Amino acid sequence: MFQYNPIISMFKELPLFTSAKVCPNFRGCSSLTEVNFSNITSLGMQYLNGTSLIMAVFHEGFTTHGNLNYYTSKLIELVDFPSTVTSIGENNFVTTSNCVIVCRATSVPTLGRNNGGAKALYVPAAAIDNYKSATNWSAYANKIYSIEGSEYEH
Repeated sequence: MFQYNPIISMFKELPLFTSAKVCPNFRGCSSLTEVNFSNITSLGMQYLNGTSLIMAVFHEGFTTHGNLNYYTSKLIELVDFPSTVTSIGENNFVTTSNCVIVCRATSVPTLGRNNGGAKALYVPAAAIDNYKSATNWSAYANKIYSIEGSEYEH
């Protein structure tokens, strides 16, 4: 829908599309720094790749995050998943060494391969051990911290 549009810099109107549950494809929108993801339940493959997003905050009800969404997005600093996320695809956090991932799910979501590039992972305290031992999350074992008491608690 918006792919490779170098002019679009923010998209706050997504909540107005009340029946839209899948995020529009913003791949290659190199000036895009902000999107309101409030009513989105899923994100497709590469839909945010090549953007200039600083943060991606997904709201309750979001469940499925596709592959390769931040692969060339080196500016991303925060990706915040709600407690409802169940699946995060592969190759999302390969080149995101300055990115913090917050995953509020107490049930560990599935995580695709090649996602070990972020600098830290914040999860619910009660689930830390489960994340440390879960397939592909274990790459973060020495970078997993509790959301509780952190700047990411709300």
